[in-house]
Amino acid sequence: MSGDNAVTVLCVDDDPDFLTLSETVLQRSAERFEIITETDPTAVLGRLSSNAVDCVVSDYDMPGMDGLELLEAIRADHPKLPFILFTGKGSEEVASEAIARGVTDYLQKGGGRERYALLANRIEHAVAQRRRDRELKRYETLFDVAPIGIFRTASDGTVYEVNEAMAALVGYDTPSAAIDAYNDLAQELYRSPGRRETFIDRLATEGTVTNFQYEARTKSGETRTFRMNATVLDESDTRPFEIVGYTWRVPESERE
Repeated sequence: MSGDNAVTVLCVDDDPDFLTLSETVLQRSAERFEIITETDPTAVLGRLSSNAVDCVVSDYDMPGMDGLELLEAIRADHPKLPFILFTGKGSEEVASEAIARGVTDYLQKGGGRERYALLANRIEHAVAQRRRDRELKRYETLFDVAPIGIFRTASDGTVYEVNEAMAALVGYDTPSAAIDAYNDLAQELYRSPGRRETFIDRLATEGTVTNFQYEARTKSGETRTFRMNATVLDESDTRPFEIVGYTWRVPESERE
């Protein structure tokens, strides 16, 4: 399998028969796993430079370089790459040292297919967390540098994040200084029956609202007209939705 959902796992063990078993069972556990194997731990950094690996699963007791030494070498160049120590040599000392060196997870071999099912679950979790962290970092970078106003609000209308461009639209120098002004505006949207029907209720039922026109006062007291697009960022049966959107100033000739 290839594509965004594929998970490439590099399994490192000096026992080739164990690697063959690991490859077979892991691929059966999750079809989206793509398994790469390596018997020489000293060759792993080279494999990482030539393959887009999502997670490393390594034995501990190997000739030339043990699992902790491999972990340390990987962390020097790939500090966020998930690394799971999957070893037959289990001890509190090894586990403690692995945690101190930044291991993602630690799991002892043995237990048959159930142990591999647990390993597959740990891999899935570690890779999903790293991908979420990457997306969050991209979002934060975009949020900070975007030339348009971007905001996030909770389902109760509380504005808890705006970027610098959003603050500048109403005459504030910093996002924190603009939060109160935007919270006043948001609460007005929630309290006004007509506006709530066209904005909040539509978001709740349709998931998005586009070109919604509104007015806001600047820091100096000037009234300006804006439009915004907003969408539901996240919702479930147990979690209320959050709203993310962007806004821009409307020229007088384009006002409704």
